Amino acid sequence: MKVQILTREFVKPLIPTPPNLRNYKISFTDELAPVINVPSILYYQAHEKIKATSMCDILKTSVEKALPKFYPFAGRYVKTSRVIDCSDQGVEFVTAQTDSQLAEILGLGKKLKVELIDQLLPCDVQEADEVTDPLLCIQVTMFDCGGLALTMCFAHRIGDASTISAFMAGMVAASQGLSLELFHPSFDVASSYPGKGLPHWKLNWTNKNVTKRFVFDSKAIEILRNRARLTGANGKSKPSRVQLVNAIILQALISIDRAKYGHFRATYFMQTMNLREKANPPIPTESFGNLFGLATVNLEAGQAKDKGYGHHADMLSDSVKEALEAYKTMLLHHEDGHRKVIDPFLESNEKMSDPDVNAIMHTSWSRFPYYEADFGWGTPVWASAASLPLKNVGILLDTKDCTGIEAWVYLEDTDVPLFEQHPDILALTT
Repeated sequence: MKVQILTREFVKPLIPTPPNLRNYKISFTDELAPVINVPSILYYQAHEKIKATSMCDILKTSVEKALPKFYPFAGRYVKTSRVIDCSDQGVEFVTAQTDSQLAEILGLGKKLKVELIDQLLPCDVQEADEVTDPLLCIQVTMFDCGGLALTMCFAHRIGDASTISAFMAGMVAASQGLSLELFHPSFDVASSYPGKGLPHWKLNWTNKNVTKRFVFDSKAIEILRNRARLTGANGKSKPSRVQLVNAIILQALISIDRAKYGHFRATYFMQTMNLREKANPPIPTESFGNLFGLATVNLEAGQAKDKGYGHHADMLSDSVKEALEAYKTMLLHHEDGHRKVIDPFLESNEKMSDPDVNAIMHTSWSRFPYYEADFGWGTPVWASAASLPLKNVGILLDTKDCTGIEAWVYLEDTDVPLFEQHPDILALTT
């Protein structure tokens, strides 16, 4: 697949941002976010009445109309002062075309060569946090069949998956001619969680990695659910779809680590959680910025031995429940509450830099409304992640029917054959 860039421009808010909103302070939860541009891609089939070129125009206009409500996306991050300069520098908007068919990508399952869809990205995922870097880059790629791919690549410094989902909903409303007065993003996070000059969350970067996609359909989820029930602590285990998949991937990665080192090393598993409406008092759902915490599981060397699948699934579910209970007081107890958010990130930085620890990080985009984004030509036929130069990282998304889980797994290149040949991965994924 060859992709040709047609246009590259900066789209500015339809209504200029007022001078009093020029300096947007980031919160300490924003400070903790990793230095990365996060890509997500929506794929749309051809429409019998709307040409792909018209779709591009509609999307560009919807960005212009949505930006006044989400104005920080059009700004630039200033590291020295840790603020967003909201001077309407603009969102980078790229249009492109390919002579390939959308069908050449869809339905490939494990055979998908992820480097193909990496051509749909408008920016380098590691070019972030400099004052010249856009905080949001969008690419619309038109396929020869009339379908298109919409790529949103946002700087993690300014927000999380919930933030970009809200902006996408604003774009959808604008494309349908609906009033954006119904959208009330809250920019008060920094007042509750003021910046503290914290180090950012460090990820397992590597240039020797491979990105693989595995689909656990509804039948696989049911098999895992029954296995968790039979091998769990009390026979009443009810982990979510996400935790069921997290647990099977965790088991596979522990098995690979043992094969490489000849013994069970310490394993540290991290999973992100959306904190909106979880604290007391609740953080509004429409809050703009990074509002995610970490649930962690720390297995000492040898502790993973003889642990069944149900035990791992229960352990991951319990870690989330315990973390959410701790985060409930993040506002009530001020500094002590803040530490409950900060400390897991600082601990994870230590674990990921420890050569004797098998550090694994997963994040879930499940239940975010990617498959509801209808700009006038139907909903996406597929929503995907893309390549990231990371190892021992997983991103979990819903399948289109919301009954399964699509796992994007980022592995060290030498670990890929072992992972793909793991009995459970072979038996349960497509």
